[in-house]
Amino acid sequence: MPRPDWFAEAAAADVRSAMPDIDLKALVTSLYARRQEAVVVPYEPRTMTSGPPTEHECHNNVDRWVLEQPDHKSVRGWLVFEWTENEMGRLMFSLPLCRFTAHSVVETPDGRLFDLTPSRASRRYPFLRHHEPDGEFEAIVLAGYTDLYLHV
Repeated sequence: MPRPDWFAEAAAADVRSAMPDIDLKALVTSLYARRQEAVVVPYEPRTMTSGPPTEHECHNNVDRWVLEQPDHKSVRGWLVFEWTENEMGRLMFSLPLCRFTAHSVVETPDGRLFDLTPSRASRRYPFLRHHEPDGEFEAIVLAGYTDLYLHV
């Protein structure tokens, strides 16, 4: 089964230079305002005929899963990392700080979310759905904005 690699296909087509006019500051401010809606999505190891899910390849893992399980949906969004001075002590950057990292998970037909991408992170971080228009998430990620920061 061919791998649905939308990142590689877009890079080959040089889509990185075609990012629409997206106000990233407004987006990160909106994500920060909604961060309490984020949920910790459980990791569920899965096997696929196209090969095992790969660490750091969440978007492609989810796309391959959905091709093999057409009743499931890909959900694009952001992992939420929030740091305060109490949690991190004095660091090189100003605190508090919030980071949103692009991520994809799977939604089952009954609406349950699961993460099939393996991770070596010390814990699971909350996931916040991307609610903006179709295609915006992919455009942001393809333009290289996989991590968005907000000093609060």
